[in-house]
Amino acid sequence: TTGNVAISENTSITGTLGVTGNITGNSDLTIDGNTTLGNASGDTLTLTGTAVSIPNSLNLDSNTLFIDATSNHVGIGTTAPLESLDVAGNATISGNLTLSGGLRNIQGTANQSITLGGNTTGNILLSPNGGSGLVDFSTATTRLNGLTYTWPSSGQSSGYALLTNGTGTLSWGAVATGTNF
Repeated sequence: TTGNVAISENTSITGTLGVTGNITGNSDLTIDGNTTLGNASGDTLTLTGTAVSIPNSLNLDSNTLFIDATSNHVGIGTTAPLESLDVAGNATISGNLTLSGGLRNIQGTANQSITLGGNTTGNILLSPNGGSGLVDFSTATTRLNGLTYTWPSSGQSSGYALLTNGTGTLSWGAVATGTNF
């Protein structure tokens, strides 16, 4: 059949319906079972509504992007996102990464190390509260330039300096008046 065909409500088609050209409707379209839209890699699907409702989870490109409708979590590279955004693999951020909403953590899991920087990284600055805040190293040791330093367990008052015994153990020592470092 060529030309226009009008199908009224509650019409059922068994078998294959082939359409060359556009399909225009003014009501809901319901399709049961698996559905393929497009037949070539260059095809485009355009949604012009104000919202897209997907009541079940959505998996795009075999786990490249997964939206978990039950937990409202998004997974990239995982179908089991544990947080609002869960990335399985590396991520590159070309802009700023801002953590807001109170106390936040950057942490590894399963006792894995976290490395800041690489071969082409510039300076790493810790500047809390515009440079007037506190940087807290909450462990007894710090590794710097391949050497491990053990910090003293308490602080000191004026007139003391942080000294080393040459093996990395640090301690507070009294400094004679007029001593320059």
